[in-house]
Amino acid sequence: MTVTLAELYLKQGLAGRAREILRKLAEGGDQAARDRLAQLGPPAAASARTSWPSAAASTARSPPP
Repeated sequence: MTVTLAELYLKQGLAGRAREILRKLAEGGDQAARDRLAQLGPPAAASARTSWPSAAASTARSPPP
C-alpha cells in the first residue's frame, strides 16, 4: 500500500478506502500519509452518505409506465 494508491482511490471517488490506506500508512510512521489525511479533513458524516434515496425507494415512488 502506498500514498499513490490512496490518491488513485480518491480520484475514483473511493474516499473511505483511501482514508483506510492513509490511516494504516500513518500509523506505520509515514509522514506523507499523515499530511494527506490532514489535508482531507474529517470524513463525511454518515447521514450525508445515506441522504440519497435508494434505488428501491425511487422505484417504489414512481408510477408504472
